[in-house]
Amino acid sequence: PRLSHLDDTGAARMVDVGSLTGPQAKKVSDTALGLIPPERRRTTGQYYLEYVQQQLEAQYGADLVFKGGMHVYTTLSPLTQVKAERSLREGLRALESRRVAAIKDTAPATPERPEGALLTIDPQTGYIKAMVGGYDFFKSEFNRAVQARRQPGSAFKPIAYAAALEAGWSPASTLWDVPLSFGEPPWAYQPTNFDGVYRGP
Repeated sequence: PRLSHLDDTGAARMVDVGSLTGPQAKKVSDTALGLIPPERRRTTGQYYLEYVQQQLEAQYGADLVFKGGMHVYTTLSPLTQVKAERSLREGLRALESRRVAAIKDTAPATPERPEGALLTIDPQTGYIKAMVGGYDFFKSEFNRAVQARRQPGSAFKPIAYAAALEAGWSPASTLWDVPLSFGEPPWAYQPTNFDGVYRGP
């Protein structure tokens, strides 16, 4: 059903008491409310709000947070947040479609939806502009952006490349792909390639 500002009964009553003319009542009752779509209404910024609430409770205690009349200002950018949530959902849906297509008949009846997270930070200030901790906060409140323990994998490469460029290396520099060890046993770190093969220069 179409939601409008006034149903026919309310419009008629306002005409009866002289608050509206007939044409005004018709125009108002035909106007949509313009409600926020349910998906956006249910999820926009929820992971971020929960994160801020947890930080405040840890620092000030629940009594002060909920009863102390605090004013809290955040660095969240509403436009960036909406775009981040949309991007993550679209990416996860695309990943799910590819996975289902790849495994076809071997898939379980109800395949588990892939999850992910997105965190947007202003590099100059460190301010959080957007935080998405999963596909839907109301189905899983676990905030993968700050609570999940995952190694960054290749997502860390741009940081390593930037450090190398700052140290004077260039894209044309020759590097050696050989076994290395950092630190002393038993805490030595020995990075390896995914396939365990070293390729030299």
